[in-house]
Amino acid sequence: MGRGMAPRTKKTAELPTASADFPSDYWEHTLASLEEGIIIIDREERIAFFNPTAQHLTGLSYAQVWHKPYTQAFAVNSWVVKIVQRTLVSGHSRTAGEGELQSRSRRSTPVRLLCSPILNGEGVRLGLILVLHDLSHQRELAEEVQREDRLAQLGVVAAGLAHDIKNPLAGIRGAAQLLQDRVSTDPSAVEYATVMIREIDRLSSLLEQVLRLSAPPRLEFWPVNVHKVLTDVLLLERATAPSGVKILTHFDPSLPDVLGDEAQLAQVFRNLIKNGLQTLADRQDGELRISTRMVTDFHLLRSEEKGRHGSARRGRFLVIDFADNGSGITAEHLPRLFTPFFTTKSQGTGLGLAVSQRIAAQHGGTIRVESPPGQGAIFHVHLPVTPL
Repeated sequence: MGRGMAPRTKKTAELPTASADFPSDYWEHTLASLEEGIIIIDREERIAFFNPTAQHLTGLSYAQVWHKPYTQAFAVNSWVVKIVQRTLVSGHSRTAGEGELQSRSRRSTPVRLLCSPILNGEGVRLGLILVLHDLSHQRELAEEVQREDRLAQLGVVAAGLAHDIKNPLAGIRGAAQLLQDRVSTDPSAVEYATVMIREIDRLSSLLEQVLRLSAPPRLEFWPVNVHKVLTDVLLLERATAPSGVKILTHFDPSLPDVLGDEAQLAQVFRNLIKNGLQTLADRQDGELRISTRMVTDFHLLRSEEKGRHGSARRGRFLVIDFADNGSGITAEHLPRLFTPFFTTKSQGTGLGLAVSQRIAAQHGGTIRVESPPGQGAIFHVHLPVTPL
């Protein structure tokens, strides 16, 4: 019996087989293997099948829903109950809808739901089948298109301002340095000149980040050992960790290389590590955990990346997780994290995450973030692996 499949009972034995060549549980294995969430409701309006994807989307195990009324299984998702009820009332008609699927852990996933009756040869309804399609990836791609549009508009403005701002800044900095030399006998004046130079340098750095975001450099792709890059970055960043904060790593040594630009990937990792350490600055028991793993994501691979990374059918990604036990990110801030100039830090520029997301996208990947209430934040960097 496959994972997430129903026990062998009369209920699931009613599922038809194509021919004697197929084993009796062939269709159960087939439904359990689908990327869509598949749920079957029997004649008594109880859950008769609940595949692994449905379990993942709802946060419910098979044991929690098996042979339970569908109204109980979806008690926290009243919109799903209403769609099922409309299908039951309509008789033989399909019913569809979209909504946020809430799990018992308060995780919310956008899904499209299709509810259809299961009919026998005589048109008698044997039950219902629910198909849940995860819309998270489509939303991510739509948001990325919007980000690209905003960055394109920013690029026009940045290019126009670069010349007008950079040259005067260089002149102001030079004048401040001369002033600093001439007032060397006056400590207060020297301090003021030093502050001027520091702020001018900060403004110049900000301008460079804007230019890099709006007109990213051309990347050079080579096989890159992600663990080596992470180790090199951590060698420097460990020294800046606040007192009492631990950086823990768990790398899977069996993972393959990714095809990427080592310097740009190092910038992404550095930004995420710095963000995590800053979040933990006020905690004496702070922990930043960095781990690597392999996943298969058939939705994520972009069509333009097929030629470089293999077919979208493979969808193999190396994932680097950056998890902290800080205060987390509020629900209202999560959708805006990668928006240029958005920041919750008093000294932040709001460009670090935007630049990092842009670099990940150039590599055919993405950065996802989740922040369960009271459990800190986790940033997941997805990078396509080098084809074998």
